[in-house]
Amino acid sequence: MTQNGETEMKLILLIFSLQFLSAIAFATEPEFKNESELGVVLTEGNTRTKNYNVKQENKYIWDQNLSKFNGQFLKSISNGIESGRYWSLGLRYERELTKEWALFLGQNIESDIFAGFRQRFNTDLGMKYLIVSTDETKWHAEAGYR
Repeated sequence: MTQNGETEMKLILLIFSLQFLSAIAFATEPEFKNESELGVVLTEGNTRTKNYNVKQENKYIWDQNLSKFNGQFLKSISNGIESGRYWSLGLRYERELTKEWALFLGQNIESDIFAGFRQRFNTDLGMKYLIVSTDETKWHAEAGYR
């Protein structure tokens, strides 16, 4: 990672941290949501395969704001040879403008050596439109720039 990339990542993490801390101090009825996933698939026969998947998503909602952390790790082994390894960590901030419209800013870091990159950073900026929101269905569309 270059010095520029490290400085940029530290600045973005600082901004998200300050936003999160201010949310704790000034939020009215904040809400915390968590989703965790763990998957293990082991098969034997002509080919022995092992697949491991771990996924985590945390959301913190206050007033018209949402902060989200997500992480994922995937590893695949076939006949004792590693054939896939992917991981990612991300932070995202959303600000609701109206009931249907929101702005978002996100930063993540990911790695997939089998796709040809050891590590890369992605910055996202865009808008989100809420199409349907019921207890059973949540449906939205996003447009942004990475």
